[in-house]
Amino acid sequence: MHLRRLLTLLSLATLAAGCRGLDAAPTPAAATASATATATDTALPTSTTTQNPGAASASATPRPSPTPLAQPCQHDYLPVVAGANWSYQVSGSPAGDFDFVEQVTAVRASGFTLTSTIAGQSYAHSWACSEGGLTARQFDGMAASGIALAGGQITLQTDSVAGLSLLANLVPGDQWEQEYAISGEQAFPGLGILPVRGTVSTTYEALGVVSIRVPFGQFEALHIQAETEYDVRVGTGLISFSPEIYGTSEIYFVENLGLVKVETEFSLMGEAQHSSIELTNYSFR
Repeated sequence: MHLRRLLTLLSLATLAAGCRGLDAAPTPAAATASATATATDTALPTSTTTQNPGAASASATPRPSPTPLAQPCQHDYLPVVAGANWSYQVSGSPAGDFDFVEQVTAVRASGFTLTSTIAGQSYAHSWACSEGGLTARQFDGMAASGIALAGGQITLQTDSVAGLSLLANLVPGDQWEQEYAISGEQAFPGLGILPVRGTVSTTYEALGVVSIRVPFGQFEALHIQAETEYDVRVGTGLISFSPEIYGTSEIYFVENLGLVKVETEFSLMGEAQHSSIELTNYSFR
């Protein structure tokens, strides 16, 4: 349960949840870009599985050339190619250290499906494409994990999403926002099942191009900073509480390759923690 929720520390980037890419040179831009999209969906298990191909040599610096799709799903920072997969290692998460694989398992004219495989279980996440950029349609991030850590089993659904997970035509200086409205319920021993409702809001800013090293190699990557605020309440009336959850993520993308690293500083119920996600391998089939 916790592993699935922790996948988008990101998301996650939301992204947390599965964004990819980089701009080749630092080209400052004074303009601030934003866009809005709305959708409802629920992350569903899928039978798709992916074998982790293992870590490659750290000295390697691959330059993949995936076959681009027609607009609007074509994006320099997230190669939406059917069968493409990325392997990552996670360290420092509340659920411990683990590996996971993300794979593009379906491509549509208006979107695609990114399937995450963790400990032999697979979870499908729907993405929508627009001229403004790409949007992960389900929230599946730290808020859920933090609430669950506070006690009891939790189930959440995404009621709506506004804004973008990954802005189109990204350049340093761009800023954008995203907000998820979520609801569900959580079971507590002795208290029964309590309702959960709230919002998760993230502000993104593309800071510039930096040199970054991960287990798979050395890259020039676009550095994006994400500030996330959580306004979530569990229960009603006297039997209710608001988990204290917030965080800042440093996210790094490489052009035509995708997400290579995420460093997240976050607080769960007053306890400061640090988590990292790093690329160990990839394949464009």
